[in-house]
Amino acid sequence: MALLETVKTGDLGAIEQELDHGVDVNEADNTGLMWTIKNSREDIARLLLDKDAMLDLSNRSNQNALGLAQGTNILPILQEYQLERQRTIMNNLPDLCAGMVELQQEALKLLKYESEQHEQHYSPRMIQVLKAVQSKLLRLSGLSVPEVPNWFIPEYEVQRHLESFVHGAFGKVHRGTWLESQVVMKYVDANSVEDKRTFRREAKIWQKARHRHIANFFGTCDQGSSWFFMCKEATNGNLKNDFYRQKKWVDHWHGANYFGLSFTSADSRLNMPPGGTVRWEALGCLAKADVARTPESDVYFLVMCVVEAVTGNPLWGNHPDIAIMLQVRKRVPLPKPKEFESDEQWEFVKVLCAFDPKKRMKLP
Repeated sequence: MALLETVKTGDLGAIEQELDHGVDVNEADNTGLMWTIKNSREDIARLLLDKDAMLDLSNRSNQNALGLAQGTNILPILQEYQLERQRTIMNNLPDLCAGMVELQQEALKLLKYESEQHEQHYSPRMIQVLKAVQSKLLRLSGLSVPEVPNWFIPEYEVQRHLESFVHGAFGKVHRGTWLESQVVMKYVDANSVEDKRTFRREAKIWQKARHRHIANFFGTCDQGSSWFFMCKEATNGNLKNDFYRQKKWVDHWHGANYFGLSFTSADSRLNMPPGGTVRWEALGCLAKADVARTPESDVYFLVMCVVEAVTGNPLWGNHPDIAIMLQVRKRVPLPKPKEFESDEQWEFVKVLCAFDPKKRMKLP
């Protein structure tokens, strides 16, 4: 009853302090809001309502705040707040329904996956249960059976190491185990519709890619809060380590893992090149999203990839894409990484990545 006693003092500052310290605004039985109604304290009533005081709690006489307020000056205030809360609920309803639909689609996807991919692991009775649940969910939701891509892997099938070993603007990379294979998983933030479309497009491309220089693709998880790409853990490690091991490094990219050069979230991507490539783009390519590439811009892009691979860190750190665009457009040069100990090496990089494409060294 601590809040009620404070409310009875009529000290607005003391009441606000109590609420800021986390006291329950909806204490049982005779609430603070009920006291303000009986004592016609409009100021305290508004404060409690701003802190989400409930209108439908009843006291021992089975009366709620709206009933007690009949015929008082507090009733219009309660009705005003009640109407505003109803408006808020109605405004949020589309988002709530959209979230429900997405959850239902994900549940249907998992049910179909389990009943088709792991049928041999279930008893006939359990398969019947899975199909019955699927049928009921289809009937209640009005949805159709979703397509399950052959690259889909649910998160619960993977035993992920707790700590990530690489992280950056693109996301985090973890090691793990899947079907007794050592794997690497790149987790990304696929928040927007564009992010999800880009993610699935990359999954389709990687699935079709079969080359000795490309890590073996196992699949992806594209639902829930954990979206990730998964591939075999390469025996040669990452590009940075491989550079130092091999003098002729171009011939030894086989099995090298480097996830940082693909998916990047679109949370800050405004009028930017497709695929989240802002960090590696030349100034001319950032002027317009659909600008045509040139041999000079390709040189810039290639050298930026090499710089990131040598350092093992994302270019420009963890700054959002929009901030990087502003830096490049202001012709602010990329800071020299500590991994480039030789000034001559860094000067060579600067020549290849000059802001003016005419000043860039041409490659044979």
